[in-house]
Amino acid sequence: MRPWTTTRSPWYGWINRALPADELDDFVRTLAHRIAGFPGAGQVAVARPNAR
Repeated sequence: MRPWTTTRSPWYGWINRALPADELDDFVRTLAHRIAGFPGAGQVAVARPNAR
């Protein structure tokens, strides 16, 4: 298997953005608060897509 590169990975949806290190903490904090505001059932469905 070939290694995943920063050029190939976005095509598979594994990387959709890159942030400078000094912006990372704020981005992650904002994203976590946004996800925490989603309905609980939706969070479970996203966290475990194959669970029934």
